[in-house]
Amino acid sequence: MWAAVGALSISGCGFFGGDEKTEADPFADTPGVEYTVSVHGAPSKSIAAIIDESLKLNLLKDRPPASLARLRRRAEGDTEVVQKILRAEGYYDAKAEVAVAAGTAQPLQTDDAKASQPVTPSEPNVATKNSVDPEQDGARSEADKPIPASVRIDIDAGEIFRVTEFAFIPSTLPGEAVLPSAAEFGMSPTSAAKSAEIVGVEGRVVGWLREHGFPYARFVKRRAVADRSTKTLQITSEFDPGPLATVNGARIEGLAQVDEAYLRTYLPWQENERYARGKLDAVQRRLAQTGLFEFVTVEPPEAPTPSTDAAASTPQSDGIAIPIIINAEEAKHRTVGGGLRFSTEDGPSAGAFYEHRNLFGSNETTRVAASLGLKKQEFTVGLRKPQFWRDRQALFGGLSLRHEEDEAFDETALGVHLGIERQVTEHLTLSAGTLLEVARIDGANTSGTSYLFGLPFTAVYDRTDNRFDPSSGLRARASLTPYVGAFDDTGLLFSVLDLGASTYYAIDDGKRYILAGRTRLASLLGAGRDDVPPPQRLYSGGGGSVRGYESRFIGPLDTEDDPIGGRSVAELGIELRYRLSESIGIVPFLEAGLVSEEIYPTTDERIQYAAGLGLRYYTAIGPIRADIAFPLNPRDEDSFFQFYIAIGQAF
Repeated sequence: MWAAVGALSISGCGFFGGDEKTEADPFADTPGVEYTVSVHGAPSKSIAAIIDESLKLNLLKDRPPASLARLRRRAEGDTEVVQKILRAEGYYDAKAEVAVAAGTAQPLQTDDAKASQPVTPSEPNVATKNSVDPEQDGARSEADKPIPASVRIDIDAGEIFRVTEFAFIPSTLPGEAVLPSAAEFGMSPTSAAKSAEIVGVEGRVVGWLREHGFPYARFVKRRAVADRSTKTLQITSEFDPGPLATVNGARIEGLAQVDEAYLRTYLPWQENERYARGKLDAVQRRLAQTGLFEFVTVEPPEAPTPSTDAAASTPQSDGIAIPIIINAEEAKHRTVGGGLRFSTEDGPSAGAFYEHRNLFGSNETTRVAASLGLKKQEFTVGLRKPQFWRDRQALFGGLSLRHEEDEAFDETALGVHLGIERQVTEHLTLSAGTLLEVARIDGANTSGTSYLFGLPFTAVYDRTDNRFDPSSGLRARASLTPYVGAFDDTGLLFSVLDLGASTYYAIDDGKRYILAGRTRLASLLGAGRDDVPPPQRLYSGGGGSVRGYESRFIGPLDTEDDPIGGRSVAELGIELRYRLSESIGIVPFLEAGLVSEEIYPTTDERIQYAAGLGLRYYTAIGPIRADIAFPLNPRDEDSFFQFYIAIGQAF
C-alpha cells in the first residue's frame, strides 16, 4: 500500500518547537523535579548522540519542572523530537514511548542494545544542587528538597526505508541540456532515505544547473511516496531552471584606490560565453587572495533581467545575456609587523617588515624587511607585480644585503635578482630568472671574493589544503640554478640541483592526528666541492633541516671541527602532529640527514639521526612552535641538544 509522506517527513529540519512555556508563578518557589534521562533502542551510536543533543529534557535540565505531571508533558513532547530525528535518518515507521517515575535512572545510553535492562526506581538519597545538608541548616524541611525522578525513552526504530526511484522535473532544458540521473548526483537505487542525502542531491542538481548556464535555478518542491510494506520511497523533485544565460561584460563596484582595469585582467569570460557558476567562484577566490579587499563578491544580477549594455541588448536565440556584478570593499593596503626567534645554535633574533600591496594601483607589492641576530643580519627589499603581460603571470625582483658568521663560513654579500613566475595550473607554478651576487667570504679552508651570475629555474607543486598548517596533500619543489663567475680570481661554472617534497595525512576525521613527512635530495654538478665558494656548497643540519644538530654541521668537518660542506645532501623527516585542544598541540618527530663528497648521496657516508618533541600554540596567523631535539648518534663535536622557537610548522 503506497502512501504519500509530506516534505516534513524528510526535511530533517525543525527538530525543535518553540521554547517550553514558562512555569506559572505559583510554582516559582517550589524546589521542582530533578531528573535523569535514559534512552533505549537507538539504531546506532551516532543517532543516539543526535538524540542526546536534541532532547528538550536535556536542553531544559537547568529549568526543572514544578511537578511530575509537568515533567511527563515535557517528556511526551520529546517523542515527536525523537521521531523527527529518526525519520530524517530514514526510519519512517519509528515509534518512541516515555515512562516517568519517581527515583533515578541510568544516564543516557548510546549503544545499540535494544534490550536494555529496565529502570528500577529507587528511593532518593542523593545530594543535588538544591539540597541542603541538615547539619548545616536544620531549618530546611523535607518538602524543600527537590523531587528526584527518572525518564525512560524507549525507541522502536523499525526498518530503514530505501529510495527506489528519484525523478527530476523537468528532465530536459533549454539549450539542449539534459539533467543527469539521480545516481550521478550520488543517490543509488538502494540508498537509505535519509533527509540530508535527499536534500543534498537536490542541492547538487541546483548546482549543476547553475554551472550549465542557469544562474537563477532553484528547487521548487518534492513529492515523496512511501510503500510501508516494502520499506521503500519514491521521490519526485521539481526545479525551476530559469532562463538560460550568457555573460556579457562585468560591472565593478566599490573601488577606491585599486585600478579597475587591473581587476578586469582576472575575468575569464569570452563575449557571450554561457554562464558557469564555477568561473564566478574562481574569480572571487582569486580576487580575495590578492590581499586588496576586506570582502569581494562576484554574482549575477539579483533578477533575471537582460543586460542594459548596448552589446547585450541583442536578443539571444536561447536565453538572455547578463552582466556579472563584482562588489568589493578595499582593505588596508599597508602592513607593518615583526617577530622574534630563538634557537640554541643561533641565539635570539628579531625581525621587522613593511609591506605595501597596492603601490601603483594594480596590486604591486613591495616588502622591506630587516632581521637582526647574533650570527646573521639581513636587509631585503622585494617587489612583485602580478598579472604581468598576461593572466596568472607575475614579475618579481629584489635586493638583499646580508652579513653572516657561521661555523662553516663568514660572509658579507650583496645580491639582486629578477624573474618571472607563471601559474601553469591550479597546483603547478614555474619560475625563471636571473641573479647577481658579490660576496666576501672567509671559509674554513678558503677565503676570497666571489662574483656569481645565476639563472635559477624553479617548479613548485602544491596540493595541500592549507598553506601554513596543512593537514592533507602533497607539496614538492624542484630547482636548478646554473652559475658562472669567479672566486678568488678563479673562473667558475657549476650548477646546483635541489629537490624537496613533503606530504600530510590526517589519521582521523577530526584532523587531530596529522602524520607529516618530508624528504630532500640535492647535488652540486660540474665542479668539485673545493672549487666553489662555501655558501654554494651543500649542507645539512639546523632548524629548517635536521633538528638536533647545529646549522650546517652534518657532514665532513675540517681539522678545526668546522663544517666544510659537500657535493650532495639527503634528508628525511617525519612528524606526528597531535592536537590536544583547539590551541595546543604536541609533535614528536624523527629526522635524519647525510652530506656526501660525491655527486650523489651514498650510504658509505655517516647518517646522522635525531629525535625530538615539539609544542604548538595555534593562532590565526599560524602555529607558534617550540622544539627540542637530541642527536641519536652524536659525534664528539655535536651538542647534547638543540632548542628552537619560531612561527610556523617545521615543514
